[in-house]
Amino acid sequence: MSWKGISWKRAARYVPVLFGLMAIGWYRGEEYIQRDFNVDAEYYVDLQPILPTIEDRQAWWRATNAYFGSAGSYTRSDLFNKQQLKLDVPFSPPFGFRFDFVADQDFDGIYHHYLLGLDYRFGGAWSVALVGEPLAQKEYADIGAALRRRGDGSFFNLMLLLPDFSFDRKNSYKGTLEQKPVNLQLEAVQKLTDTLDFFTRVDIDFPLEIRYEYPQFVFDYESRKPSAGLIWRVKPEDLLWCEVGGEYTDKERRSFSRISARDFHTIRRVHEARAEYVRHAKTRHRRALGFNYVHIEEDNDYPNDPDQIGLLEDLTHRSRMLYGTLRAPVGRQFYFETGLVLDYVSHGETRPWGRDPVDSSKNGIQGKVPLTVGWQLGPHRVSAGISVQVDAPAFGGGYASGLVVF
Repeated sequence: MSWKGISWKRAARYVPVLFGLMAIGWYRGEEYIQRDFNVDAEYYVDLQPILPTIEDRQAWWRATNAYFGSAGSYTRSDLFNKQQLKLDVPFSPPFGFRFDFVADQDFDGIYHHYLLGLDYRFGGAWSVALVGEPLAQKEYADIGAALRRRGDGSFFNLMLLLPDFSFDRKNSYKGTLEQKPVNLQLEAVQKLTDTLDFFTRVDIDFPLEIRYEYPQFVFDYESRKPSAGLIWRVKPEDLLWCEVGGEYTDKERRSFSRISARDFHTIRRVHEARAEYVRHAKTRHRRALGFNYVHIEEDNDYPNDPDQIGLLEDLTHRSRMLYGTLRAPVGRQFYFETGLVLDYVSHGETRPWGRDPVDSSKNGIQGKVPLTVGWQLGPHRVSAGISVQVDAPAFGGGYASGLVVF
């Protein structure tokens, strides 16, 4: 192997990618790993500092190959971790290879997925692909197809997956798919005018039903997670963007021979809306002012054991967050950023405790001041910081994020 001609600056961009790929080794093959923490009153205040900026999202959309990762503390022992890696490599025109890795979380658990794709390009910007997710536990492997288009400032990706397509033949606990799972994903960005872009993402799990013999129970699941937004370039240095989204999830475990205390039925509804104004100055200062609203309603029923200790029965959460940030350059490539996050929260939850349910609610303002240092060169960015609670002065946890385009 020759080391001549290597660009060490370019090679350094791949270091975060190697850390991202390490996460694949932690994946055992289950659909998700139950996470240790639930939505609490501070949930969205903790989440805000580690979300990608709208500029990060635009750079990700434009890139053919890129890595994004972010992590931040929720509790002393729990970390929010989000990673994305995409590689699109033409190897024998009109064929190409595609690799996508995602480590993410939702209200149910922690997920790790990676998809391999064989693309066939036709009609210029269009391509079709055969995609799959091979796993060591064969019953959880996925297969599907995708239709893609990439143009100047726009892209379209429609994917249909058959999750666990070999489940009936490969699982070791006599399970059968009474209603086979189908997953539909749509992600697109479309330029409407010279100053207005539309973006959307839709993730639908159509109703499925799995029947298990050992132990004897049936599991039903369906979920819909749509979102859409607009980006308006008010001026060359200013932009205003907004996004609305939501979730409907219905999952149930019910025994069909013996009564089981593990049976449950969960229905969750989420509505979210965000608007943000961003201003860039020629001095490389960045100012942002935004508002985010979230409403969560979750009902959990344990029909065969109403006295289960500590399990979440009902959850209602409303978050009305106002935030602002100011980024100032430090030298040519570094920057310092601070701001204020204030969230007026209405949070209530019920957890059974013996025969008497425990109702806990928290209404009021949650607040944090993030303190961030970062490095940026073109679309590439790495940052880390800490936050300080302002509603009850204390250390608010640390966070880090990075975007690499290559």
